Amino acid sequence: MPVAQRAFESEAVQAVVRAARARSEPGAWAEGHTSSNAVLDLARPAWPAVEALLGATPLPTSAQVAVKAANPAFAAGPGSSPPPDVHIDGLHAAGNGVPHGAVQNFSLLLGVALTDMAAPNCGNLGVIPGSHTALARALSSVEDVQALGAAAGRIGATAALSRLVDLESLAPPVPLLVGAGAAALLHYQTLHFVQPNAIGPEPRVMVYFRVTSAKRGERGSSRASAMCGAGLWQEYETFVEGS
Repeated sequence: MPVAQRAFESEAVQAVVRAARARSEPGAWAEGHTSSNAVLDLARPAWPAVEALLGATPLPTSAQVAVKAANPAFAAGPGSSPPPDVHIDGLHAAGNGVPHGAVQNFSLLLGVALTDMAAPNCGNLGVIPGSHTALARALSSVEDVQALGAAAGRIGATAALSRLVDLESLAPPVPLLVGAGAAALLHYQTLHFVQPNAIGPEPRVMVYFRVTSAKRGERGSSRASAMCGAGLWQEYETFVEGS
């Protein structure tokens, strides 16, 4: 059985799918965290690419299962303005476990699709290309990072980020069009979002691994300097200049 199918059929994933379906509001979001081997195995095919970027890195010991329930009534609007939920991880939001004022950054986000998202508005992971470098330019010091964490705790991540970066001036948001089993690698501070799931009745399912370079030392620790200016690449072995 393909690794993506085995992960999708695992109880760890299906429990989150049932939770999303059980919510009354259309397009509900549900998530869970798991150490199930069936889910952790999703990282293995992508790990050579991860290590090409970060160097020798231990395989993950936990994963997030993220499910977006269907919302057939959603009607896509015109234009390409930044979505209302655009964010980076590791900033405080209701229920995410990050303390007010904290910035819990890591190095790289690995996402693996467990359902097909071959068209927009299938609950796709979306990204704003080049936003990681724009944010690094806006964060010139550790004090700026601390101020971002404090603002996110007060007004929310999207509003705090929009004070630093003119979101309208960035490249248009791009939904990732992928099939089940496809993987996406994002620099930690790439601005990203989740599209509505308006095509078909089934929930959309993604699994995420938040990966921290071994250069950081203590696993799970924060490193504000890795978000500032040229420090954007200090935990990477290789990168494309200007990317």
